[in-house]
Amino acid sequence: MKRTPNYFVAVYSAQGCEICSPDNAIAHLSHETDEAPDDQQLLTIQASINAAAKSRLVILLPDAWLSVTEHQIDHQVPPKLLPLAALSYAAEATFTPPESVMLNYQQSSLPSKQTGLTVFACSVAWAEQLRRPFQTKVDTCLLVPESQWHDDTVPVRRRTWRYCQKKSLFVYQPDQDRRRQGRRLWWCLLVLSLILNTAAGLYFLSLKHTTEAAQVAQQATLNSQPEWFHSTQKEGFVDAILALMQALPRSVRVLSLVGEEERAELRLLLPASNLEPLLSNWRQQQPNWQWQWVEHGSVAISPTQPVEVVNVSITILASE
Repeated sequence: MKRTPNYFVAVYSAQGCEICSPDNAIAHLSHETDEAPDDQQLLTIQASINAAAKSRLVILLPDAWLSVTEHQIDHQVPPKLLPLAALSYAAEATFTPPESVMLNYQQSSLPSKQTGLTVFACSVAWAEQLRRPFQTKVDTCLLVPESQWHDDTVPVRRRTWRYCQKKSLFVYQPDQDRRRQGRRLWWCLLVLSLILNTAAGLYFLSLKHTTEAAQVAQQATLNSQPEWFHSTQKEGFVDAILALMQALPRSVRVLSLVGEEERAELRLLLPASNLEPLLSNWRQQQPNWQWQWVEHGSVAISPTQPVEVVNVSITILASE
């Protein structure tokens, strides 16, 4: 199946203007050397044009209808300066202000590091006259010199619209490179913004996963808190019993001490008069504990000092 072109070609000549596909354009090239027609002749040529509505059109112009000059430069011209050099030659050849000139150029390398420059140029007013029949029927229109189109090194199937744009006449715009660089910068910023947003999104998902894991760990800690608190209470009970023992007066002798998780048994030897005050003091310090005691009799320490000493067992139970 033959591929449908995405543009059409209009070939100007002194006899008329033929509209065809890119494949048939070379067959319609006239290669005429006559000068450009005057306004009346151009109107006659354009009156015979039967142009249908098209989206893209390439208009091929005979070189004789343009100003074509060849120049030899004795040094290599940097690529960024080539349009400016071509503009100076085009303005000089057409006697037209630089802002009113349309041009294109073809560079060639010469011996001894010289540069050959062929410049195609015409005025903007002449270009508008040539495009006038197509302006209401074509979205985009390019003007291309015939010698630029007749390039045997590039097959017709590879002459894309982008290729035609490079061969077409243009108005020199000093800030074109700046705008092109600005567009590249905006694209770089857009890509950088996309990368940063993607990284931020991945980082947010990572933080979310970490937060959820921390919440699970926190919930597990809260669930285990009652067991930990109960264990802490047990350790506090033992510490409190030891604190009571350390605060005993010197008149009290500890015979034995047996401690468990929530139970302690004491065996004390102390004056009988000190038993009731001691127990009362302990009950005030630990009102929630349960106290049980049993006296095992009394003894006299010395015949000269008949102080009654009791042997008592005290059981302490921690409250739940």
